[in-house]
Amino acid sequence: MSTKGRPHKIYSEEQKLEINKAYKKSGNAKEKCRLLCIKLRVKKAMPSLKIAEISGLSQCFVEQLISTYNRFGIAEIKAKKQEGHNRNMTPEQEKEFLNPFLEKALLEQILIVNDIISDYEKVLDE
Repeated sequence: MSTKGRPHKIYSEEQKLEINKAYKKSGNAKEKCRLLCIKLRVKKAMPSLKIAEISGLSQCFVEQLISTYNRFGIAEIKAKKQEGHNRNMTPEQEKEFLNPFLEKALLEQILIVNDIISDYEKVLDE
């Protein structure tokens, strides 16, 4: 199958083994999918479009993954821990805190973000 653009990179046996081990060891579904994309390119020299069809990811994202792997290695491909919203207030406390700013906005007054931030920081320090 001929491809347009630049030819696929040739990968070493060491890289192939590293990808295989990482894929088998991975327990994270997102990470495993990303590693599968890299594995298909490294071991099978599959084109991005075919990898995208198999993995369910977009071709653009597959190409981005492969580029990231080629430039930075496997560590950048592994899924990073996603941090959620760290709540400092309950939803009720947030509502109470934001209420004066909402009232000001409804009166078509200008809200200054620095004022909101400084008030928020004061609430957190209490």
